[in-house]
Amino acid sequence: MDTFLNRLTEGTEAVLTWRKRRKLTIKEKQKLKNPVVDWIEAFLWSALMVLLVNQYFFQAYEIPSGSMVDTLLIKDRLFVNKMVYGPEILPGIGKLPGYATPKRGNIIIFENPSYLSRGPAFDLAQRLIYMLTLSLVDIDKSESGEPKVHFLIKRGAAFDGDQVRFNQGNLEYKLLGDDHWRPEAEVKSLTGLEYHTRRVEELNTEYYNSLILLAKRFEKELAKSTGSRSDVELLLTDLLQSQDSKVILSVYDDYEPQGRTQGFDTVAYEAAISRAYLSVHPGDQKVWAWQNRLTLGQYVPREWILPLGDNRDHSRDGRFFGPLPTEKILGQAALRMWPLGRFGEMH
Repeated sequence: MDTFLNRLTEGTEAVLTWRKRRKLTIKEKQKLKNPVVDWIEAFLWSALMVLLVNQYFFQAYEIPSGSMVDTLLIKDRLFVNKMVYGPEILPGIGKLPGYATPKRGNIIIFENPSYLSRGPAFDLAQRLIYMLTLSLVDIDKSESGEPKVHFLIKRGAAFDGDQVRFNQGNLEYKLLGDDHWRPEAEVKSLTGLEYHTRRVEELNTEYYNSLILLAKRFEKELAKSTGSRSDVELLLTDLLQSQDSKVILSVYDDYEPQGRTQGFDTVAYEAAISRAYLSVHPGDQKVWAWQNRLTLGQYVPREWILPLGDNRDHSRDGRFFGPLPTEKILGQAALRMWPLGRFGEMH
């Protein structure tokens, strides 16, 4: 017993002596180290931690447009939870498993389908600087000097077998197994979702009747032209400047902080114009495909999701680029950190 206690005491003393020597060695090395090198090391470690957090856990994001008003305003800053759906291993490369899948009603972030990446190295550098400056500095800019819209944030509006269409700007659903269309309000009630969508009040029956009249005028004038792309563009420009467009172009919308903005239902306009175009040129298969998508609706396959902006008349979203595979969804809006007056979760 005494032998065991002696060995235990000797072992303990040896460990404590080693730890003391180690601490003294570290202190001596720190005394010899250049303060600038020490600062650089601390900065690099901080940068690495920020990059790891940004890539795999939470990403800072600033709202660039009014597409999610009134839920999110321009210049709002928020954190996006990247663990929920599984983070990318590297920007644009692979993905780790998450603990949930995107569903109808979630506020989601994804890469802009029209964004042209400069490669993973630039993306990592851009995200590092963006995070270190709390989203104040963005080096990813266009030729005009404006920040490129790399990521979009929208609401997941439909998924897993939903079929959707827009009727005078209002979203309608045909849920899996349904044989009829339901308005969005009814679907929200059925599924227990609570979120607010915004429409321009002046986009009313008079507005949509004016679109029909404009399309009929376009059809009549198109029949007299060659039908070339330049002729079609010139004809549409002239029509939008004519008295036939007086009601359409008189609609304005005021919302903060965007200010006074033209109110325009792009989907209804393109549906009316493409329908008129096909009356004169019925053999254009590309226009037929676009027309069917606008008027008959879109089907959202399983494990896909259709993103839409809450500010429906001011959002370039899934109505134009279509649904996305759920594996392309990078995260879910978690917490608004700025402005402090609206700090908190979003729904």
